[in-house]
Amino acid sequence: MRSAVKQGVANTPGQRFSSGLACGVGVLLVKLMLATLLGVLSVPAPAHAQSSSPQTLSACPDPGMCFRDKQAKADWAAQHTCTFCAVTTNELSNVYPGASQTELQQLVDEMNGNLMLYGLNTPKRLTQFFAQAREETGSTLRTSESLVYSARALKLTFSYFKNHPEEACQYGYVKSSADIKACSSYPKYDSKHSADQAAIANRAYANRLGNGDVSSGDGWSYRGRGLFQVTGKSNYKDAEGWYNKTFSPQPPIDFVKNPDLLAQPKFALRTSVAFWKQNNLDTTADQTDPAKPCTTTNAITRVVNRYTKSYSQRCQHFKDIWNAGTFQQVDCSLPQSGGGPFQGQLPGSLFP
Repeated sequence: MRSAVKQGVANTPGQRFSSGLACGVGVLLVKLMLATLLGVLSVPAPAHAQSSSPQTLSACPDPGMCFRDKQAKADWAAQHTCTFCAVTTNELSNVYPGASQTELQQLVDEMNGNLMLYGLNTPKRLTQFFAQAREETGSTLRTSESLVYSARALKLTFSYFKNHPEEACQYGYVKSSADIKACSSYPKYDSKHSADQAAIANRAYANRLGNGDVSSGDGWSYRGRGLFQVTGKSNYKDAEGWYNKTFSPQPPIDFVKNPDLLAQPKFALRTSVAFWKQNNLDTTADQTDPAKPCTTTNAITRVVNRYTKSYSQRCQHFKDIWNAGTFQQVDCSLPQSGGGPFQGQLPGSLFP
């Protein structure tokens, strides 16, 4: 990103397979008849659900059937002591196939219980959010920007290196014969060598985004971090403001003094969510037409990273996540069931 109350959900939800439950009318009728015979559509709440004390719930598994209505779905969840208002590591693995289960679990732990608060409480919102995050952090959930560029790529990507081609050869990696040829005018740097990421960042991001000059080291200190890749000292300061206003930590968080915090899963997610909410991107996501998602995805991209060249990639991420049915079972709008856990709108919000 270069432009500028818990719900009683367990921290370790079980996995489920998101089929999307796209039921045809005939299939629906059959399943409803079977479900009625089995007594699963309208079940009395279990005795423990009568308690007013909050329960700790895991994510519901795929029920393998359609529901008559939301009340029936809520009753099924209450009977099975689970919630549909949750995500799983299995679902996030569809977005980040190269990420470790430990990293994905940390995201799940932070999200579950907060989906309403974070504006990630519907399949459309989750899919649009992670379409952006997937492009910014890659398939491995890389929460700190990689600046491993070849000399040739540096000249194509950053204006500084376009204007200083010798430094592109000096600090970018040179590995292939094409790299060597591209740096043949600079004999000192035309042999094979690795990229100097700190030197690249300090030059690529110097004197912009609130950073000082090359010697300040700000480019490397405030390189892209978080799910939306907050970049530049001024944007770190903004992220700090969003975070402290949203979460009111005591003492307040200082991301300018502690920029590495943004690479930690908790802060990587929370800073991105704060930006998401402050810019009303959750309500923008509600406008998504899954059959033609690019209009909405592009509108969100213009806010997250206006000058990126990856508009089409972000829309493709939406399509891939949506068509896989990744978040189709997430449902935070269910009514109460027999005095059981409330899965709907929270009374009040930290966000204006």
